[in-house]
Amino acid sequence: MQLVLGVAGAVLMPWDPALGFSLGWTVGSLLFPQKQPGQSVGKIDDLHLTGSGYGVMIPIVYGACRTGGNVIWSQDLVEHTSSHTEGGKGGGGVTVTEYSYTCSFAVAVCEGPISNIKRIWAEDILIYDQGSWSSGITSETARIYLGTETQTADDLISGIEGATSTPGYRGLAYVVFENLDLTKWGNRVPQLNFEVLGDMTLALGG
Repeated sequence: MQLVLGVAGAVLMPWDPALGFSLGWTVGSLLFPQKQPGQSVGKIDDLHLTGSGYGVMIPIVYGACRTGGNVIWSQDLVEHTSSHTEGGKGGGGVTVTEYSYTCSFAVAVCEGPISNIKRIWAEDILIYDQGSWSSGITSETARIYLGTETQTADDLISGIEGATSTPGYRGLAYVVFENLDLTKWGNRVPQLNFEVLGDMTLALGG
């Protein structure tokens, strides 16, 4: 439409076609702004979770110890989108689509039973401190299993995999995260570290 009005301006101003074209083009750009191509922020092409390892040794904790973890179950990343318009008037702005991701997974910590997991770090962020989860994480969306011989299967995992296909991971201390928001960690599953208080009877030689 800018081109049409530019040509019209040149025809209407034969004494100065260049000025007429410029004026017509300007009027056309104001009346019919071009729609800018949309932009995507934070999109991930591969939603498969990687990072679990087979054959990884299971730590045995005596007393207090800080240790890493190993992913033993996971779903693919779940994509969430939100859109807004930046700049421009009259429909000439840029539509920006922002992507964020959540993930559900379970992380093996060490051999159980243990007395407690006191703290959990995700990279350098403390997300659990002696019974309290950080903002956005609750006891409903993150569950700690101390590795007893009587612990039952996690409801989330059994609901997805089926009750007969889901072990209780008895004798293994582990943590389940349900729909963890990965925004703080660049839309990837963070490296987790756990401060574990082992079975004190073992530490005392009982």
